[in-house]
Amino acid sequence: MSIFYLAAVASAVTMMPTQPDQAPQALVVHEDLNLVSVAGQQRLDRRIKTALKMVCNHGDFTLAGQMRDRKCRKRALAEIEPQRELAIAKSGGVKVASKF
Repeated sequence: MSIFYLAAVASAVTMMPTQPDQAPQALVVHEDLNLVSVAGQQRLDRRIKTALKMVCNHGDFTLAGQMRDRKCRKRALAEIEPQRELAIAKSGGVKVASKF
């Protein structure tokens, strides 16, 4: 992984300051992405995955800690999925599914 890639990821996903009693938050920047394209959507998904790791990594590497982190990522992903879909829709990218 190149240094340029790490710098790009660091600028696209930023931890947000929170109060001590609040859950950690991260901001995923997507204005620079072409969300109409599959490549742009995949890059957004990678940024979201990076943010989920940042927010849900509690530093506990026991089995119970790993399960807690996995549950955190799953819950957070479910919460942000509508935001992801809205960002894609606003960019003109619309998913169409049909069964014929």
